[in-house]
Amino acid sequence: MNILFPKNKPNFIKGLHRSVVTPIMVIVYPDKYGVYNRRSDEGLTKVGLMPKHGRGTAFSRKYIEINKVLKSLASENNMSL
Repeated sequence: MNILFPKNKPNFIKGLHRSVVTPIMVIVYPDKYGVYNRRSDEGLTKVGLMPKHGRGTAFSRKYIEINKVLKSLASENNMSL
């Protein structure tokens, strides 16, 4: 992820954003990864579950923490990611 989304630089592949990459990860590894897009961002923020990140935190670091929350929610509610 750090290669695709380098810190303080343009994305490695123009047009490739979290809303494209994370669904691909879900398809390839459905039990390991959740989708992180605008809807999940807004939802986690609204219910107070969005992990706090410092300014300039790498996308990969953010996604690791967000994915932990998504996995926990899925497990608690007997749902798939």
